[in-house]
Amino acid sequence: MKDPLLGRRTAVVFAGSGASGAYHAGVLKALDEAGVRIDLMVGSGVGVLAAAFGAAASGAALYGEKGLWREISFRRVFRLRWGVRFLRSLALVALSAFLVPAVLALMLGLFLPAFLAVDFAQPGFMTRLFEAVAALAPGLRLFFVFALAAPTFLAFLFVLLRGVSLLRSSRRRIGEALESAFDLSGIEKDLARRLWEAARGPALNESAPLASEIGRQFAALIAENAGQPGFRGLVLRAANLDARKPLVLKLVSDEGRRISRDQDGDDLLDLKESAAAPLLYDVVATAFAATPLSSPRRVRLPKQGASGGEVHRIAEASAAAGSGLSEAIGMGADQIVLVTATANDPGPHSERRGLKALASAFLALQERTSIESDLKQTERLNRIVDTVGHQKSTGEREWQDPLTGRKFRSVTVHVIRPRKARLRPLDLDGAVDPSSEVETSLLDWLDEGHRDAHRCYLDSALGEDRIREGGAALSAPAGLSL
Repeated sequence: MKDPLLGRRTAVVFAGSGASGAYHAGVLKALDEAGVRIDLMVGSGVGVLAAAFGAAASGAALYGEKGLWREISFRRVFRLRWGVRFLRSLALVALSAFLVPAVLALMLGLFLPAFLAVDFAQPGFMTRLFEAVAALAPGLRLFFVFALAAPTFLAFLFVLLRGVSLLRSSRRRIGEALESAFDLSGIEKDLARRLWEAARGPALNESAPLASEIGRQFAALIAENAGQPGFRGLVLRAANLDARKPLVLKLVSDEGRRISRDQDGDDLLDLKESAAAPLLYDVVATAFAATPLSSPRRVRLPKQGASGGEVHRIAEASAAAGSGLSEAIGMGADQIVLVTATANDPGPHSERRGLKALASAFLALQERTSIESDLKQTERLNRIVDTVGHQKSTGEREWQDPLTGRKFRSVTVHVIRPRKARLRPLDLDGAVDPSSEVETSLLDWLDEGHRDAHRCYLDSALGEDRIREGGAALSAPAGLSL
């Protein structure tokens, strides 16, 4: 198909947390099927997955028959650390010391009428029964003592040995071990495998190399194919907890570099640089690293940057302000398609009790706040450009910020979002709408994103394409399309 917005630089921004990634995958599938021209993919939070794989023309790794979002579950992503699982098993064994006598007493109470009936037919049965129970007392006492003492001793020994091991390696690692009870290494290995297959091909028999090499090879794939069909520029965001600001990686074509040369700063790391390329995998691996559910990743920043080779903690971008809109504008995008799973109608929460429900509500609030704040800021920027900006020879209006010297143009924003929020960020196992009892799975959420991509953006874009083919004049819409 022809590009309905020929000559304009189009960016797609994926923003959200957790289950929002399934919605992103559905939108990415619709965009790939439609074949519209996209110049830049921006990922924030779990959106780094759709942006990274979409930029490398490997979206099927997310939405295909064996795609990531067809295999995701809460336990697979947020798995308890092995030490926590071991201590939990010991606690269950200790609990059995109290449950076994209780179960025996309950069974005796339930069968007592039958025992009395047998005793009425055969006098002396109850006496023999109580004697048999009394004979079991020494064994039950030994079991009771062992079931309490052994788990307690093993738990104390495990904590002691683990503490000594951490002290011998590094005292600072004791704090790291207590940061989170969840281990995300399983999903990180899966992401590493999928990135490696996208970079080198799925037919490889060799296992994935070190994380740094995966990031370097994936960045090289996008850089080498820049400008080819299906390959786009890439911007990834993570939260730099130590610098207290977003960590932004970019990988754009030479044309994109020319457009964005006035927007670059010390906060943006170019993935074409060999020192920054390994960070690509680390940022993608933060897709599910939502604080405080998981420990942050520790990465060493390039020595050429402002941080001078320091080790910083990074986490999912929802911990930092923004959704990626400002980065898309800074890369020279004239049109931005913002993809978010936050609906205009928030709807009722499927769960309102427990730590998981609390964390999910907090992440949803962070996501909505970032999205709405960025939309208002973009709308304000458009008003400034239209009001005080000067008109160029091309007919466009441009405004230069007197404080920073940055130049801004009016930006068209299309927002792809659902009518109603059916899944919260941590509903990786699906959820049931309490008002209608409709069950929604991750695959349903993926399909919802596919439909909303057509409803909110593609149908109008394809319609404009047909008008252009018919020879009618086409003018780009201004402002925000919500």
